[in-house]
Amino acid sequence: MLIVIFILSTFIFASESSFYNTFILSKKNMIGMPLKIFTTIECNDSLKLFDINITSKNDYDLDTIFINKDTIIQEITVWNDHGIYISPHMTVYLSNNDILVDSIIVTGIEFLVDSTNLILNDIKDNKGLRNIDNKSYIAYAMYIIIIILVLIYVNFIKNKDIKHKNKYTKKKLYQYKDAIYDIEKLDLSNSNSDIIKNYLNLSVILRKYLSTRFFINTEKMTSKEIFLFFEKNIHDKKIIKKLKTLFNEIDIIKYSNDTRNIIDKQEIVVLLNQIKNYKNI
Repeated sequence: MLIVIFILSTFIFASESSFYNTFILSKKNMIGMPLKIFTTIECNDSLKLFDINITSKNDYDLDTIFINKDTIIQEITVWNDHGIYISPHMTVYLSNNDILVDSIIVTGIEFLVDSTNLILNDIKDNKGLRNIDNKSYIAYAMYIIIIILVLIYVNFIKNKDIKHKNKYTKKKLYQYKDAIYDIEKLDLSNSNSDIIKNYLNLSVILRKYLSTRFFINTEKMTSKEIFLFFEKNIHDKKIIKKLKTLFNEIDIIKYSNDTRNIIDKQEIVVLLNQIKNYKNI
């Protein structure tokens, strides 16, 4: 994705890049004689020179300045017989179909006058990059931001779909402490009007914990199937006997509404603790 963004941004900025190259055609120029300075603008084919604005001037006469296609020609006359001079700075405006779209700051070329009154070009070429401060870059920046946001959104949706496909439900195991907590909340006394409902909940609590403890689906097993499993896999006959007694007492209360023999909650807690500590399965 980053490679695509880089290529797009490079293409967009490169397509509108503008450069300039300033030079003096001949180095054999004397003071008091016209000196021609050429500035060639290299830009996109869709752009052309539109206007020029001189922004600085040194100690010489700027005789003429005109445009020939993509070249700006300045003709100046230097009168002093010594010193270092810089040709005028200027702002060059570029247009596309007579609409101003870009500007370039052109810095002047440096030259000097020596003791023989010769005007010498002190540097070979004055190459400059385009002025970055222009409104067209705002549009380009917006395009790139939009492209980046779209790519981020597409990537987010893609990852979300993958995550959704691989998503699975993590079921929390019903532990000993959960069973004890839920049992403590039950009112198993015969004075309770919801005694049948509470004993149904007690049966569910016991089955859920046994499922976790022994890795079997007791919630879909009958009491007879649960006892058969315990008889084959648990060697502690006391635990099996207590479980049978407990489930039988629960079934009597659930199905016959006989609430005379109420189960002691503490006995259930003791039995669950024995089951928790059982090791030989």
